[in-house]
Amino acid sequence: MTETQKHTSYAGCYALSKVLDEVILEQYYIQYGLAGCCLRAPWIMEKDDFRYQLSFGEDVFGGPRWRDLVGAEKADEYFRAKAVPVMLDPQGLPVKRNFVHVEDLIAAILGAIDHPKAHQQTFNICMDEPVDYGELAAYLSKSRGLPSCRCPPGIIRTGWTMRRPSSAGLAANIRSEENDGCRVGVPAK
Repeated sequence: MTETQKHTSYAGCYALSKVLDEVILEQYYIQYGLAGCCLRAPWIMEKDDFRYQLSFGEDVFGGPRWRDLVGAEKADEYFRAKAVPVMLDPQGLPVKRNFVHVEDLIAAILGAIDHPKAHQQTFNICMDEPVDYGELAAYLSKSRGLPSCRCPPGIIRTGWTMRRPSSAGLAANIRSEENDGCRVGVPAK
């Protein structure tokens, strides 16, 4: 999903609500001359959130709930083995998923407030390189000896992408490059 993509939503109320939010914001631009901008954030993380997202246990943070995809018996087995879930897309390939740290998102919001080049623009505030669940599992296997489990595709959709890598390595998406120096992100850590 890039900033220029037409409003589209996968099935479900949550995704539809995001599209409706943006349409309402656009109408406020038109009807009331609102001098705002739209900052899209993928999954917002802090501290150990991602570590707890990789759990087959009840302690899982966010979605998907891996145990719901593989069943309680297998989930308990994977949990005891400290297995790492590998989220798959509908074609069976490991998903690449974007995250943003809460501090980076705050920096983007502060950078966009009243910035003249952000006026009525849309920005994806995301990583330059999304996390590849397959590469993550391979890294954790090599570095920590953790097994992995390829989980069946769930209802999670991840569309936050960069159209091309940002030469500045910023967390904000490519739109910032097109706005002649309007940078609402922060250097990636």
